[in-house]
Amino acid sequence: MERTLYINGNEEGLHVVVDGPSLLIKKPQCAERRIPFNLISSVVIFGDLFVKTSVLTTLSEYNIPILFISKWAKNMNISVPINYSISAKCSKIEKIFKDAQKVEEFRVWARAKRVYLQTDILRKVYQWDPVYFESVWSWDYNFVSKHYRDIIEFLMPTDKEKWITVRKIVKVLFWNAVMDYLLDIGFDIHCGIIHTQSAFGLIRDCLYILAAEIDYQALKFFKTESVDEIMDKEVKEFLLKANAVLNIVNRFENLRFVLNKVLKDIKDKLDELIIEK
Repeated sequence: MERTLYINGNEEGLHVVVDGPSLLIKKPQCAERRIPFNLISSVVIFGDLFVKTSVLTTLSEYNIPILFISKWAKNMNISVPINYSISAKCSKIEKIFKDAQKVEEFRVWARAKRVYLQTDILRKVYQWDPVYFESVWSWDYNFVSKHYRDIIEFLMPTDKEKWITVRKIVKVLFWNAVMDYLLDIGFDIHCGIIHTQSAFGLIRDCLYILAAEIDYQALKFFKTESVDEIMDKEVKEFLLKANAVLNIVNRFENLRFVLNKVLKDIKDKLDELIIEK
């Protein structure tokens, strides 16, 4: 089964090289890891890592996307092979955003799904501060859609820089997983229905729906970890230590089944609109 390979470039002495049909990962005082290319669906690289061109081109030959996130989670770059397979669904999905009625139907559905996930997340975090929630809360759809952001901001750490750093990393993991899923099922990742004028438009559409799940995983990080022990302040920016990145990745993978269920719901809705006459 193919899986995402996560590489923390902030670890000292880390080297990644091509070794036949595998990637070889070397780290001081650790056993070498050999990972066959046919077991890798995508690669996510955190921080600064020197990678030879041969590694990048070989990953491209195997149709493996690479996502880079900078040391302080400020910037993200994506390398997608130009020869990844595109099924007939790519051209069919264009029929959706050429039909104003179908576009509106998807946007209404996406908005409702987004608020449903927001409500679900707020139910999960209710127990963190029942007194606060009892004082402000209503399960009404309009209340959630209007006040969700205010409630999340109340639950955030007081230092917003820390929140921004962690949430960006979580969002990168979601971005990569959504990209993997869409490429695997044969949808064009650029054919957005909500984000029609943006590169990676369909990925952005999915992340719009999934925003509450991203918030939840970032909140869980601060709820369960001693932040001062895992975040260093460098050059007026917060840098996550290696164990903190591992913590975020492990939590993401443990909750990946939730993401996959939502992505299947999105796929089913798109398929429904594609076959509608």
